[in-house]
Amino acid sequence: YPGEKKESWWIVIGDVSKNSLLALKRANLVRHSKVKLEFLAPEEPGDYNLSLFCMSDSYLGADQEYEVSLSVAAGSDSDSDEESED
Repeated sequence: YPGEKKESWWIVIGDVSKNSLLALKRANLVRHSKVKLEFLAPEEPGDYNLSLFCMSDSYLGADQEYEVSLSVAAGSDSDSDEESED
């Protein structure tokens, strides 16, 4: 790079078994930082094993992977609720 390069991290959450990406966010980290990832939960209720990746765009070998468990409960259909109110 011709100019100064500041390190950044990519925070990624996905389902490796389905090869699907749920959220992606770029973060500038100092020593500690909190990052909020928002994504749509899977439509089908059940338990899911997701992967959280922290990937550096500046350092080789610094990437990390964590397993994350997610339980999705069955929800009510908001369309049918609205119709019953009429």
